[in-house]
Amino acid sequence: MYICIFMKKHKKLKITSLCKLGKKEIEANLKDIMLLVVDPEYICKKCARVANIEKILCHPKNI
Repeated sequence: MYICIFMKKHKKLKITSLCKLGKKEIEANLKDIMLLVVDPEYICKKCARVANIEKILCHPKNI
């Protein structure tokens, strides 16, 4: 399942999970990813990544 995030410049970022992103994907989409981690409300219990949308973490827990 993809979560489509539409950014200001009509750029479409497809993410299954922040937890599964590789180094190259992170580098290529860093500015867009930063919008997803501003004011985080959830943390992944597996890898400790944080996000403001629960569905983009593989094992989310409310902070």
